[in-house]
Amino acid sequence: DEYDLQLISNGDNRPIFFNIIQYDEAHYTEHNFNSLSELNAFLTTTSCSSKDYCTWMNIEGIHRTDILDELSNRFNFHALT
Repeated sequence: DEYDLQLISNGDNRPIFFNIIQYDEAHYTEHNFNSLSELNAFLTTTSCSSKDYCTWMNIEGIHRTDILDELSNRFNFHALT
């Protein structure tokens, strides 16, 4: 049998933090955000999918399953990753 694994919200409303790291052979930048709206504003004005550099996203706040679900849908990864 196959099971659909998913996160279950525990109602925890603590803040969530995002740290975006972008780098290539010659450059390194970090961007920090305290809300999904700030992150979305950055993502819509920046080409995070550029093949010229690597983009890494750290998310501190796995208790916010609603936000993890939204990001997993946007970037096509499983929320349990």
